Amino acid sequence: MGVNVEDLSKDGGSGPDDKDPPASANSSAGAKPRGRSPLPAHLKRERIVHDLAEAEKHCAACDQNLREFGEETSERYEYIPAQLIVIEDVCKKYACQCTVKTAGKPSQPVEKSTAGASLLSQVIVAKHADHLPLHRQAKIFRRFGVDLSVQTMCGWMGPVGRRFLAGGTATCQSRQPRYRGLRASIRTQEALIIPASEIQ
Repeated sequence: MGVNVEDLSKDGGSGPDDKDPPASANSSAGAKPRGRSPLPAHLKRERIVHDLAEAEKHCAACDQNLREFGEETSERYEYIPAQLIVIEDVCKKYACQCTVKTAGKPSQPVEKSTAGASLLSQVIVAKHADHLPLHRQAKIFRRFGVDLSVQTMCGWMGPVGRRFLAGGTATCQSRQPRYRGLRASIRTQEALIIPASEIQ
């Protein structure tokens, strides 16, 4: 029996993620398309090609080599867990007979702390946008082998909040507009939800 390679190239399969069975020929032209929605195009894609072994590319029945005529493509989600890295700032030092100079490094949101800007952003967004208390975040960080106590993360919140209210400076004049706006917004709310962590 002959095989039509064009029929083999058509992927008519379905999977458990399909929202509805394929539309029938009697479906109206204006009906909403059914089936699995395409995965978001903005996500990074990694192409993995699965090929036959060399021995399988030869047909024992007709004693001919198989020829490639197409491919079937399917997509799936994979999750890459977040990771913590350590940035080591190295400041070179130079000297002559009368002068010593040390290279500077960029300022950090919380000076003299072990938290960089990206870690602070993650903790703040997780706490206030995702409603993830600091004690639960501490458990998550312990899975990375890093011990960040609730007290340590609470100590980060105060300086970051003050810098936000001050617009990056410590002057009272520049702090007042944001402070007044935030206070006015809070006072218009019927109820406030306070996290379990200590208020600083």
